[in-house]
Amino acid sequence: MNSELDLESLRLKDWLEPPEKSDRIWFQKRGRVFEKILNGMLAKEQMEPRTSMRPSGEEIDGSFAIDESFYLLEAKWHSSPIPASSLYAFKGKVDV
Repeated sequence: MNSELDLESLRLKDWLEPPEKSDRIWFQKRGRVFEKILNGMLAKEQMEPRTSMRPSGEEIDGSFAIDESFYLLEAKWHSSPIPASSLYAFKGKVDV
């Protein structure tokens, strides 16, 4: 992740609404900020977060642990709630 992003200075509410004429770079930076915030929250709870990885071409945003179990994390920005079918499609990707 980008070292210039300081977790203490990040505020999620600053990234909720894109500014007018936002470009692709702004949205990519917002994604990195969101990932850093999530990892910071998980680390604070001692859940051993790990950042993104690319097994077999698909990117997984991260993972974390609770007790002896590990969980995959997929985080995306959407303007409206996603349908359950999208969640089932994601579940199909990780149920291998």
